[in-house]
Order: sequence, then structure tokens, then C-alpha cells
Amino acid sequence: IYNKSTLIELVRQHALQFGDFTLASGKKASFYLDCRCVTLHPQGAVQIGHGILSALVAGRFGNVPDAIGGMSIGADPITAACT
Repeated sequence: IYNKSTLIELVRQHALQFGDFTLASGKKASFYLDCRCVTLHPQGAVQIGHGILSALVAGRFGNVPDAIGGMSIGADPITAACT
């Protein structure tokens, strides 16, 4: 079952990093958020999958889509978690 607090804590624990980072643009940043660490985490995948399905059932995105498409690789774990 989706729990927003659990998902936020997983992001804090696994995806949010503080330090000195050089971004692909060459700009500097003092933090980095890598949500792949959450989508590939067992509990993270479950929370994201349940969250998306709950939102779809509640109609938060309008009508339930007939199909889902988009960028591969990063979206694959999320799609798998929703099936």
C-alpha cells in the first residue's frame, strides 16, 4: 500500500546526496538527487508502483490510459512496478 512518508524517507536515504557535484552542463551543485536509486530499490519500486496505480484509480491523471509509452531505461523499473 502506498505511503507518501515512506517514499519521502526512501528518497532522503537513497537518492539525495550532499557534497560538491559537477553537473553535465558544467555547473556546480551542492546536492544531487538520483531517483534511480529509489526506483531500483525494492521498497521504492513498490511505493512508486502503488502510488501511480492509486493515482490512476482515483482519477488524478484524468482517464486511465490505454497504453503507456516513453523513454526507456529510466522508466522501465517504474513500468515493471506498476504491472
